[in-house]
Amino acid sequence: MPAKYQDTLNRIAVGEEQLNKLQPEDPKRTKIEKNLDKLRADLAALKPESTPDSQTTPGLTQLEPPFIEVDPRPELQQDTEQWTTLLKLAFMKSEELCGVLNGIRCGGTRLKVGRTSNGNRWTLKPDIDSSGRLSWASQADYEEARDKYLMPHMAAVTELLKELAGRYEPIEREIQQEM
Repeated sequence: MPAKYQDTLNRIAVGEEQLNKLQPEDPKRTKIEKNLDKLRADLAALKPESTPDSQTTPGLTQLEPPFIEVDPRPELQQDTEQWTTLLKLAFMKSEELCGVLNGIRCGGTRLKVGRTSNGNRWTLKPDIDSSGRLSWASQADYEEARDKYLMPHMAAVTELLKELAGRYEPIEREIQQEM
């Protein structure tokens, strides 16, 4: 593997790690996100002859599918399969939309079943951890990020959640488990 390709991979991994440590409103996020976009473009331009795999490259994070299509919080096991599907569906519509949903998930947002007059549906609900280490520090922090980043895409998110319900039926049992 060319040294420049490996160096770019390492820089992306470091940038992703830094980004995951920042709060959604941190002004440093924008600069890091722009740098990551440039690094990913550089990586795509390098096009190695074979895709490296994590068994032969120590410390390499999963690259396929692209970072933003993979559930960034797989430790939140109850809804990781649904999140991965949601992110892939979003990526097919818009890389920006997928990135926004990825960021919301990084903060500790869950997919939960909600009730409506038309039946059950998937909804986005924040986990709250007052330390801010495991999830959103407060409901207000979540709402601020939601309003700033997610609301401009709400029509598309609503459609994605409907599409997700077609793949993973939001059932009563899941509502009881969440309460």
